[in-house]
Amino acid sequence: KLIKQCAWQQTHCATAPQFRNVVQWYEGDAHGSGNWGVTYRRYVDGFVKAVADDLGIEEGATVFESAVGEGWFLSGLYELLDVAFDVAGNDVSMKAIEECRMELPWGSFAVGDSLNLTWVDPQRFDAVICAYVEP
Repeated sequence: KLIKQCAWQQTHCATAPQFRNVVQWYEGDAHGSGNWGVTYRRYVDGFVKAVADDLGIEEGATVFESAVGEGWFLSGLYELLDVAFDVAGNDVSMKAIEECRMELPWGSFAVGDSLNLTWVDPQRFDAVICAYVEP
């Protein structure tokens, strides 16, 4: 099931020019600010809550998030859903992957470009998510 960008994302995620070179921005000024300057709590209570139930994640599922960042979306799902599931993901930023591995140490995360996921086996995952990629 394809879930399109929700209204919360359209009004709260940054589209300013400083976000165009995501790796440079993320590993510089934005490091530690999470999802484009939005606080973790606001992100979970807004965006993650808006889509969590629609994803249909069940006990024991395996979830892959492309452009995982620091793992906020997957961490938010853990908070909101009353099920245990395995996680994996990629991001172009090594710094983001390092933070994600600290946040979700049981997961499997790799540096990789979301425009080329040929190395990801889609049959291995019950849900594949890309919560946000700056165009």
